[in-house]
Amino acid sequence: MPKEDLIKADCLFEAGNFNQAKEAYEAIISKDINNINAWLGFANSAFMVKEYKICIYASKSILEQDRNHFGINYLIGSAYLALGESAQARKAFKEEYLIDPLSLNSITAIGELESSLGNYVKANNWLEAAFRIDQNSKEVGIKLADNLEKLCKWDKAIEIYRQILFLKEDMAIINYKIGICFLRIDCQEEAYKSFLKAVNIDPTIPEAWGNIANYHLHCGRFKEAEEFTLKVIELLPNSDLAYTNLGLIQKKLGKYYQAELSTRQAVNLNPLLLDARVNLGALLKDQGKLIEAEKVTLKALEMDKNNENSYFNLSLIYKEMQKPSESINILQKSLELFPNSLKFKLQLAYAYFQFNELNKSFYLSREILLDNPDHQGIASLLLNILKDIDLNTLTLNETKDVVLCLLDRKDIDHRILSKYLAFIQDKFNLENIYESSELALHNPHFKNIINDDLVLKSLGLLTFNNLKWELALTRIRHDISKSFLSGTIQYSEELKRFLLAFSKNCFLSEYILTLHKDDYFMTDKLKEYIKNKPFNSFSIALLACYIPLKQILGNLTSIKIQLESDKDFHELSRIHFDDLIIEDCLASEIVKYGKMDNYITKAVKEQYEESPYPRWIYTNFYKEDNRLEFYKIINSDIFPNQINISGENNINVLIAGCGTGKQVIQASRYKNSSITAIDISKNSLAYAKRKANEYGMKNVRFINMDILDIHCLDKSFDIIECSGVLHHMADPEYGLKCLISKLKPHGYIQLALYSELARAQIVKAKEIIRDINLSPTRKDMREFRQRILSGEYLNFQSITLLSDFYSSSMFRDLLFNKQELRFTIPRLSSLLENQSLNFLGFKNLNAMHESYKISFPDDRLLLNLGNWEVFEKNNPSTFIEMYQFWVTRKDTSV
Repeated sequence: MPKEDLIKADCLFEAGNFNQAKEAYEAIISKDINNINAWLGFANSAFMVKEYKICIYASKSILEQDRNHFGINYLIGSAYLALGESAQARKAFKEEYLIDPLSLNSITAIGELESSLGNYVKANNWLEAAFRIDQNSKEVGIKLADNLEKLCKWDKAIEIYRQILFLKEDMAIINYKIGICFLRIDCQEEAYKSFLKAVNIDPTIPEAWGNIANYHLHCGRFKEAEEFTLKVIELLPNSDLAYTNLGLIQKKLGKYYQAELSTRQAVNLNPLLLDARVNLGALLKDQGKLIEAEKVTLKALEMDKNNENSYFNLSLIYKEMQKPSESINILQKSLELFPNSLKFKLQLAYAYFQFNELNKSFYLSREILLDNPDHQGIASLLLNILKDIDLNTLTLNETKDVVLCLLDRKDIDHRILSKYLAFIQDKFNLENIYESSELALHNPHFKNIINDDLVLKSLGLLTFNNLKWELALTRIRHDISKSFLSGTIQYSEELKRFLLAFSKNCFLSEYILTLHKDDYFMTDKLKEYIKNKPFNSFSIALLACYIPLKQILGNLTSIKIQLESDKDFHELSRIHFDDLIIEDCLASEIVKYGKMDNYITKAVKEQYEESPYPRWIYTNFYKEDNRLEFYKIINSDIFPNQINISGENNINVLIAGCGTGKQVIQASRYKNSSITAIDISKNSLAYAKRKANEYGMKNVRFINMDILDIHCLDKSFDIIECSGVLHHMADPEYGLKCLISKLKPHGYIQLALYSELARAQIVKAKEIIRDINLSPTRKDMREFRQRILSGEYLNFQSITLLSDFYSSSMFRDLLFNKQELRFTIPRLSSLLENQSLNFLGFKNLNAMHESYKISFPDDRLLLNLGNWEVFEKNNPSTFIEMYQFWVTRKDTSV
């Protein structure tokens, strides 16, 4: 009878009727207390109905009869584990392991337990032992791989997961886990492939779709990222994180309204989701909804008083609300909380500059630069600070290390530093050099110059734009030549370094600098010396301080080869020969559109073919990480005015009249852009293309064409930059109309036009040039320049303060241009009205903006052109560098 009862109880257990089975086993035990099979059934049934203490009691009763009974200690351990008694569970599992060292369940359980307790190394030892026992066990393999992930042994985890897939290929979750491991070791493409396999097997895994979306986002494929994030939302319609990610992606796509809706939905789903609130505040700020942006961001700060992004966004909101003290206070508080944050230091330095606290901006920027010498943003900011600041408020020691650091860079425009060189001129007693009767080489102040790293670096990179420096340097050149030709020169490494640096400076200025009376004679003597004497690199470098080497050496390839063999003279050979050869080749590759048969076009084209404008070494170049969305660039230029955001993520940019390409390189600041650069001068375009190649810009198309033929282009543009071009056309208004015809409906144009008031002295100088019948030859230009320097035309001394005075092509552009029209602000206003354009604001006038605000405090956005007309009349030199401003069509919202 007991045997039949046991069979019935076992059947109940196997049928899943665990409570009835438990009662049946208990009845058998009441009749036969030593029936070990009944006790075993009773223990298992109790475990199945979650009566874990009864299970443990029954299991221990079995061990009293048979202390080595297989599986009982494992059952006890499992029950203790269910009760949360880890120590007792571990003890029981180890007891089972001692009874049966090949007990897969116990070994695996110990490993799982150790892993759950954070003892991942111990867990790994047990789980590896279990997997060695049965390498076909998917369950053990998954637990081992999962623990390896916790140990950050991603490669090993991938290996185990792949073993599992070998047993069963169609396991979506394993492919997903492999993808996660690949992400951890930054193998983005392999991770992406694994996630794709996962969703092909099981398309209902939202996490896999989310990671596929993230991969496309990482690759800049924002439309695909949006598509796959929407799949996540299909599967998880209440996923606050998915809506947060969707908002970020839509912002990347320029869909700011949709991004706002998605982010608001994330906040609605989870009002405590901080990231969504922070993102919503930033989106509202970007759309100019500043009051609500402030409210949302303050709420985010209530939720987390230490959230960096909230502080950062709030500082920007206050900046755009024109609340400088609030913006600066927030940034100062942020630095107290995050003293090592480069982001906040940078933003505070920018804020000080934006609100004209230039000294504070300089000292903070200096600290950042010296700690981060490779940071381009702070280098560019320091250049702008040095342009506007009163240098007398700083010391030489505080500035020299900054300037040296800036001179070492190849991604900024160094010409602003000519102001600094003027500031330090007294340190070198320049007058003592050019006014002294003694030979400059014997002057102690000369030694200070040729041993100064800052001066030597500057000579090779920028024109000094300063009369005292020109007089001193040309006197030194004269005296070196005199000593060399008389055979009394004392060679030194310092003298050689200076000569090479100054020869580069003369090449950069295109040999416009002052010549002494006997410099012409000495130039001829140097030519003869080079032709008739054995090779002497010093004499060639000296000649390069007077004329381009190609002009005299021509095809004397032997001299070129000898120059190249000397590493110190290699660059001299490059700029005088190699670059010109490259430009000749590039010129032949540039396509031409249109006829360029307008008579003014022909005259202006001739000028820039003869004198490509300007010659330059380095300018502002932005690597991928430093590029910005176009609206951020425009908003920075026209601050405090702001544009609303619209348009595609990928933009087309036209540089109309690119000259030698500085604007092209500077257009690298536009994120996700394709650039078209046009100009009437093929020689200028060749220079521009060479520089674009040097900077590795692959997104530029160069075309030789006139703005009047712009209809020939096969696309329209989001951004058109036309700086210093329209005023050289026969009809600037018609030229502007041509540009507008290629502007997208919500596009923007940056213009720069000459000011009649600012150029009053230049106009008078041009009249005298016409009256005395001078032509744009280097001889005539140098003659007129010398007349100004000699004081013959006292009224034109202000012209010597302009950078254009110190370069041949720039001097020609300044005073000998074939065509020049100028504007007043009323004429400018009429031009924009006729073309149905909205004026968005003047750019690059931070310091002048502050003066304007004092005069016209009610013009909060600085847009009243009538006020600007009054301001310019009171400050005629305001627009000496042209009216530079942004416009858009009147039907574009701003």
